[in-house]
Amino acid sequence: MKGIKSRFAIFSACLLLLAGCQNQGSTLPIALLDFIALDYVISLDPDRSAVYFSSVRSVGMEVAYEFGAAPEDGFISTSPSLPVWEVTRRNVQNIFDDRGYTVSVSVPSGNPGDMEEIPSQGKSLWSAADLAALASTYRKKKSDFQNANFFVAFVKGRMANSNVVAITISGVFNLGAPAVFVFKDAINAFPLQYRKSAEQSTVVHELGHAFGLVNNGIPLASGHQDSSHGAHCTNIKCTMYYSIQLGNFNPQNPLVFGDECIRDVRNFRP
Repeated sequence: MKGIKSRFAIFSACLLLLAGCQNQGSTLPIALLDFIALDYVISLDPDRSAVYFSSVRSVGMEVAYEFGAAPEDGFISTSPSLPVWEVTRRNVQNIFDDRGYTVSVSVPSGNPGDMEEIPSQGKSLWSAADLAALASTYRKKKSDFQNANFFVAFVKGRMANSNVVAITISGVFNLGAPAVFVFKDAINAFPLQYRKSAEQSTVVHELGHAFGLVNNGIPLASGHQDSSHGAHCTNIKCTMYYSIQLGNFNPQNPLVFGDECIRDVRNFRP
């Protein structure tokens, strides 16, 4: 089926703030002291691409949704049988294949109790600080050097001054592992027959950014970054393309990362 270009762009922001410390009693240059302090802090941080693709052996996610913004559930396809959240599981598993060790991946099944319903937040517009505050309030799990845990929240409304479908935030807000936010009103604007696949492709896209794609922690193995759209892929069939192509999803083969992005991951050996 020919791809139908969405009027919404997928937007992801990894907001980073790097700060060092000074020691007035040392004879080392301040700039060098800052670098040493920063390197020490980074080495203690498990939420970065170099850790995800070296010592991590399990990847999980907790999903929360605002009242009235529940994720799609059920099946994307019954022939073959493809539960909605199996799309995310298979694609994250594919990211960690062929590394010479096993990484277990767990995602919600879509059943009640697998996700947390949170109270209505009463917002039609969200700022990055608003989203970070929501994650800080409802996130329960943290990452360590063996286990990476991501927070995915579905909210009503939209990002202020933007029609983006979803956003990934970390860094300056001290969230730990990146947190993904999906704007359910934007998903609901898609034609009904595309909503489940579009929503799952969006979640996978944002997790791709959280892991370090495109050139956002995982170095490029080839020249496929769409620099005009930031950390996105030039391959229109890849889920890391900057906008959703509604007709691209194939339930017979639900792996949505393009060959170029998979090659980046396979070549990344920190």
